[in-house]
Order: sequence, then C-alpha cells, then structure tokens
Amino acid sequence: MRFINYYPQDPLAEKALYQIGNCYFKAEKWDYAIKSFKEFNSKYPDSPLAKDALQKTGESYLKKGDIENSKKTFDLIEEKYPEDEVTNRAKISLGVSYLENEKFNNALKIFSEVKETSKYKPLADRLMEGTKEIEKLPGKSPLLAGILSTALPGAGQLYTGRKLDSLFAFLLNGVFTWGIIESFNRDIYVAVGILSFFELGWYSGNIYNAISDAHKYNRDARRKVIDELKENSKSLSEQSLKDRVMFFSYRIEF
Repeated sequence: MRFINYYPQDPLAEKALYQIGNCYFKAEKWDYAIKSFKEFNSKYPDSPLAKDALQKTGESYLKKGDIENSKKTFDLIEEKYPEDEVTNRAKISLGVSYLENEKFNNALKIFSEVKETSKYKPLADRLMEGTKEIEKLPGKSPLLAGILSTALPGAGQLYTGRKLDSLFAFLLNGVFTWGIIESFNRDIYVAVGILSFFELGWYSGNIYNAISDAHKYNRDARRKVIDELKENSKSLSEQSLKDRVMFFSYRIEF
C-alpha cells in the first residue's frame, strides 16, 4: 500500500492495487476486497484488469449474500463488456447463487442467457438441466406424513425414512395410552387427567414432527443435488477457464 501511495504513477501501481484486492478476495475478506476492487476500477477504468476486478467485486457481494449489489455489478459488466466472456462468467456466478438460494426460476433465466458461442455454454446447459431435475425430484408429502401420524403415531416418521423416530413415537404414545387406560380402569381419575394432558402434547408433537420430517426430507434431497451441481460447476469452470491475467513478481508492503 505504501508503494501505491508513494508512487501512484508507477506502471506497477496498477497491478499492485489489483493484487491487493485479489489477496483480500482469496483470504475471503469480502468487504476489503470490494473496497479495493472498487478503488481500482475508479482509478484505472480502462485497465485490462478492470473487467476482472468488476467480476470479483460481484462475486465478493455474492459471498456476502448480497445478491442485489452483485446483480448490479454483473449488469454493469454486461453493459461495459457485452461480447466478452466475463459477462457469461458473471451469469454463471449469479445463476449458481440463485440456485443455492433455491430461486430456481431466476437461476434458469440467468443460465439461459449465456451465449451459444461461449465456452461457458456447456456448463450453463448442465446447470439448467440439473435445476430442472431438482424441480422433478420425488419428495415426501407433508400432508400425508401428518395424516399417517394422526392415524398411527410414528407412521409419518416411518414414511419419511426416520425409523428410530418412528419407533420412539409409537412406543411413547403407546405407553401413555396404556397408562390412561389402566388409570381409568382403576378409577384413578387424577392420573387419567395428567396422563391425558401429556399424551395430547406428545400426540400433537408426533404429528408436527412427521410434517417437519417430510419438509426436511425434501429439503435435504434438494440440497444434495444443489451441492453436486455447485461442485460440478467448479470443476467444469476450472477446466474451461484459463487465467487471463499475468502478474509480474513484485513485493507489496502493507
């Protein structure tokens, strides 16, 4: 940083400032990366590195979870570099973010905008295909899970594949029911009232848990495919990408 402050006109100052942002980017210090890349683009808007700085600014916003500012940055990239591959790369990054947040329609729209001639097109097509597969995943019906556990405690959990929870719900509700019947037969009505109160709570909880388990089953199934697509996108991106930026070796003193 001292080098840039002392020698702002030096040809290496441009690369130094970019590399500072890049270091923050690799260190996952997104706020500092955004600040550095914005400063770079402000000082060197015509630099060959400007589009890469914009790309990483948008990706830094994504990593922060700020999709709105990320989209604004990627829109600016498309406006400034409509024919450059950096625009298609930006669309892939934004689409994957939508995918991760389960905004599937938005993801499909963005992936479809990758140009046919782009080297990212095969990746975009694979991501589109995977996104459509997510929407067709066979799932568990929360309504059916609730109905099953209403009819027989534990049946809804068994339906969603949670066998231990199913057994626990069945046995616990069975014990309470047995206790209520025994207390009633022995005319211990206070015990009947107490056990009925707790049984009602456990019975209701059994239904609620069955519904929640169905939602969790569906959510986990979606996340599994999404994670696979993200890993796939990383590997394909690494194969298709070649580093366009060559750096000279120099020392930066912070």
